[in-house]
Amino acid sequence: MYKLIFTDVDGTLIDNENRISERTRNAFIACQEKGIKVVIATGRPDFMVFDHLRTLKLNKYGGAISNFNGTKVTLCDTGEIISENTIDIDTTREFLKFMEEYHFSISIMKDEYIYSTVDRQNELKMFFSERPAYEKILNNENKELFVFPKIKYHIEDTLSDKIDFEPYSIQFGGETDELLKVFPEIHKKFSDRIHLTFTSDNSVEAMPVGVTKGTSMKKLADHYGIKLSEIVAFGDSQNDFEMIRDAGTGVAMGNGQTVVKEVADYITLKNVEDGVAVFLEENVLNN
Repeated sequence: MYKLIFTDVDGTLIDNENRISERTRNAFIACQEKGIKVVIATGRPDFMVFDHLRTLKLNKYGGAISNFNGTKVTLCDTGEIISENTIDIDTTREFLKFMEEYHFSISIMKDEYIYSTVDRQNELKMFFSERPAYEKILNNENKELFVFPKIKYHIEDTLSDKIDFEPYSIQFGGETDELLKVFPEIHKKFSDRIHLTFTSDNSVEAMPVGVTKGTSMKKLADHYGIKLSEIVAFGDSQNDFEMIRDAGTGVAMGNGQTVVKEVADYITLKNVEDGVAVFLEENVLNN
């Protein structure tokens, strides 16, 4: 019997308009009513999934969110951060300076701030809640868990001389072929400090070495006292690879990348066909 569900967001939990379907919502709530914990695992920062965690009622049932591809893990019933990993400031500045030579777009997100070398306001607005800034998410005891922030943008020509904190991750984007060309050089200089993963065909996330969604899954399994064999994980992209591989049951989306499908135990329907809900209905709720 499954005791923990790990789900990616983009291309998995939501449709292509950033929405959770009613069928998917109902399936997750039914699973939680059976006592199964749910974790949202995403490359997004926490404020980009506040609406989704509330839609799935994770603040009521005691789920968790794993943000920045596993570098920050937060419990949704208490707001407690149980795991944090950041890129040290010297590596951050060195990496940013190196990447600025290639003229990729670069972004770093922290709290309510977005630092970027390009103006991404129109690109990102679909990911932000339309709810008023500073609206609160409460737990069952009406205690404040999270607050919808008022996003503040910092658009800069370069970031290497602007960032004065240790980020959870650094995102850079460009054409796939161009991104792949620079990977060997990044590996040569930073392989002992930085781990790279594609979050989409045109976007790469740089994270502290040794940290993935899969490592955050293992931390939460330990926290809840759950075996990996009791976990089902859903995903579609390279950044889901480790959690799909290591979960007791790894489920790739029909729209998923080949690298994920190759290590999955099952391939379900596409995200726009409620693939996650279909699997849960057939293999969890009907058992």
